Amino acid sequence: MVRKLNEQTRERLRLAAVELFASAGFAAVGIRELASGAGVRTATLYNYMSGKEDLLVDIMQSIIDPLAEAAREAMETYSDPRERLVALVEMHVWVHGGRRRSTLVSDTELRSLGEVARKEMSLKRDEYEKLWRTVVQQGVEAGIFDVDNIVITTTGLLTLATGVAYWYRLDGPIQLPDLCALQADLALNLVRAQGANGPVRRSDLNVGPPIEVLPPDPAL
Repeated sequence: MVRKLNEQTRERLRLAAVELFASAGFAAVGIRELASGAGVRTATLYNYMSGKEDLLVDIMQSIIDPLAEAAREAMETYSDPRERLVALVEMHVWVHGGRRRSTLVSDTELRSLGEVARKEMSLKRDEYEKLWRTVVQQGVEAGIFDVDNIVITTTGLLTLATGVAYWYRLDGPIQLPDLCALQADLALNLVRAQGANGPVRRSDLNVGPPIEVLPPDPAL
């Protein structure tokens, strides 16, 4: 019988898994390495999980679930597609800039999941992307976004926001909230967002600071 991990052990195990999966890749990491990294015995670890895929799923859920929940909240908070887009971009950048390793593992290791887990995780990602696509569609229908292809543009927006995980550093020259704002302006440019007086920038919109979906953590 698989037992439930206590929160402290679960966090140690998640930290070890993120570090090892990010540095070596999921396929190259064994249960012994995971147990050693978390400071538990290998035999003990099997009391809490059926295999290392459980850890990969846990990492992915720790990213997509809070993001999706925050995205739905943003859709309820804002009605203007321009404001919705800014909120979505800034939350996505906040998480991908603040938890680089977890997001890199989550974004690159989907192929390593078994069929059932992969389908479940793909469905969650598809629902999240659908929210972005809906916002772009709404902007086009309102005449405030000038987009030739909604699907490709949505993919470009997500790629732009996700890409910060590959190069951003929390101890670098730009603070994470400032990066979020810069990325929001890039997104508005990408969809050619318009207002009464021409192109719209983030500073023209009534959007609060980026929602702190997850606390930034260099270890994650």
